[in-house]
Amino acid sequence: MVLGASFGLQIALASSLLAGDYYVTYSLASKQLVVVSEKSYISKAITPLNTSKIAYSAIIENTAPISKNEQDFVKDHLPDIIDKLLNYKVQINSIQTEIDNNGANEKTYMRIGPIPVKIDFYEDFVTIKAYEEE
Repeated sequence: MVLGASFGLQIALASSLLAGDYYVTYSLASKQLVVVSEKSYISKAITPLNTSKIAYSAIIENTAPISKNEQDFVKDHLPDIIDKLLNYKVQINSIQTEIDNNGANEKTYMRIGPIPVKIDFYEDFVTIKAYEEE
């Protein structure tokens, strides 16, 4: 019985070592309803996330290119992470529209984030948990 508990503890410790705290930011600019620029950033949190209220979570399969660790997954699959966050209707921080006098030069800017995110890496998949700011 002690052996089983020890093994479970080792799995829990190993999975927590493969988790990382990040901040995700996304911005989009459009001109006359056509996307002219799109940027996404992800940065490792300097300190552990100090929040407990999960806003949403998702699972992403570790598909080609197959990542061997959390850092590689984040680098290789950032568009997938952004897509999952946008599908969960992440709160838009700011939206700005500029229109000139005749309406021919409409520009819209949208910014989302920074969103605190915890990424748990497993061999075949990754779980993403986005937290609400406190």
